[in-house]
Amino acid sequence: MSVRTIVISGEAEGGFGWIAVNYLIVGFDKHGKDCKLASTYGFLDMGGASTQIAFEPSAVERICHAENLTKLGLKLLDKTDVIPSVFITTWLGYGTTPGS
Repeated sequence: MSVRTIVISGEAEGGFGWIAVNYLIVGFDKHGKDCKLASTYGFLDMGGASTQIAFEPSAVERICHAENLTKLGLKLLDKTDVIPSVFITTWLGYGTTPGS
């Protein structure tokens, strides 16, 4: 049996963290019902070597900053498709133990 390990990017880590938080806190339940405000929760992770921030901006900010957002295609447990536009950024070297 072959075991494969990969290192994911900071952006991927931020995106997966944002999805996990909103799944666990049920942030997707009202997604899209209020077009002015995002119904999801933001995500901040200060890891060992890096820090990630991810959040879904308001509708106005999504339009103004579309080029800086990542679209995440998701299917909820009730089979609803959602495609949130999420701002994700990462800072390598700004974790709790950078360079160790």
